Amino acid sequence: TIYPCGSNCGASSGFLETDLGGMLVTSGSTSGSNNPYPPTNQFVTITGTGTGIGHTSDAFYYHYTNMSGPGIIMAHVVTIYGGGTPESGIMIRNGANVFSATAYLYMQNSGSVSFKNRYSDAVTMSAASFLPGETLPQWLELIYDGFQITAWVSGNDQWGPWQQVGSPVTITQNNGLTWGLVASNNAGNLTGACTAVYDYFCVSIYYTPTITPTSTTTFSPTITLAPTIT
Repeated sequence: TIYPCGSNCGASSGFLETDLGGMLVTSGSTSGSNNPYPPTNQFVTITGTGTGIGHTSDAFYYHYTNMSGPGIIMAHVVTIYGGGTPESGIMIRNGANVFSATAYLYMQNSGSVSFKNRYSDAVTMSAASFLPGETLPQWLELIYDGFQITAWVSGNDQWGPWQQVGSPVTITQNNGLTWGLVASNNAGNLTGACTAVYDYFCVSIYYTPTITPTSTTTFSPTITLAPTIT
């Protein structure tokens, strides 16, 4: 089941920005509405450089918030453009270090959707799972249910139909989870920055439905013994 973020999930405060990988290879900025973050038809633009997300460490621009426990991050990316090989997407990360364990769902301006992860800090990133031929705009969603992270994409709307990208993954969680938007041109500052425009972005708590019985009926069977004839 795919859970939409809902109308009250926008995280209007507590977002941070960082140029992971150092200013020699990464720089970026974010602009957009803050109350809520953002409502429909109010755009968020994220711009960044960096040599990309892969191998044992990363260099990219990260716009993120901290949230512990199960959750959902959902975004609707409208356009991606820039120099190098521009890409942008959503991420769940173990803290905000260059080598952090991470789950990353993203698109490039060529149209492919990809999902990859680094299951533990400083290990080599997994090979990406691809969905080729997906054109912008697209809905992207990562769901962490408390056990594993799954990646989903929809070219329709936030109610689906959704298509799963790759298989569920797990990541190390010893620095607190961060959730956010990513921009990288996979080329550092030597080429024009990646710019991505989103018209929906939210991070929210993951709720699992609970079923509570309305009443309990107790049955007390009656046992009748036949008489004994001697």
